[in-house]
Amino acid sequence: TSGPTPPPSSSNGGSPTSRPTPPPSRSNGGNPTSSPTTGGSQLTMATIQTHATPGDCWLVYYGDVYDMTQYAPTHPASSILITTHCGTDATAAYALVHSKALLAIVNSYKLGALEEAVSPTSPPSSSNGGNPTSGPTPPPSSSNGGSPTSRPTPPPSRNPTPSPTTGGSQLTMATIQMHATPGDCWLVYYGDVYDMTQYAPTH
Repeated sequence: TSGPTPPPSSSNGGSPTSRPTPPPSRSNGGNPTSSPTTGGSQLTMATIQTHATPGDCWLVYYGDVYDMTQYAPTHPASSILITTHCGTDATAAYALVHSKALLAIVNSYKLGALEEAVSPTSPPSSSNGGNPTSGPTPPPSSSNGGSPTSRPTPPPSRNPTPSPTTGGSQLTMATIQMHATPGDCWLVYYGDVYDMTQYAPTH
């Protein structure tokens, strides 16, 4: 005689168990993140300078970036007053003729705040779990019987290279924005700085 075939044994009362497949893990708590970009590009001056034509015109006003491509042709005075400054920080030129509050008209064209280009810094690596170790500093070696030698300090150069300044000020955007009145008018055209104070009345 042949007896009945015994059921498969298991630890849950005789029924075979199947383990559920775990969901894929994410390192950010399950929600994918996206970096704050516009069209895949950060809003740095380097990016803005690539949008420097009337057909693709980005400007900076008071630290904010605006895409003025579609608005420029509708400007009441002339589109050239905008397109001349495409790809630049046009705050100084704007402040000559308009108040900051008037930017509310073009608020829908704002892309975001101007970002500073920063290189990522890697943390120091070490073999003790990420904490750098400090060991005893060895004494300086020398060939004169153990006494450390001191090297003479070289004299300062007699012909230092001066930094490019005008009237004691460096030609940064912060400096240029200080010359923002008809009686003291500095502008940037294609990366060069011009004092247009005397020329403007003859334009």
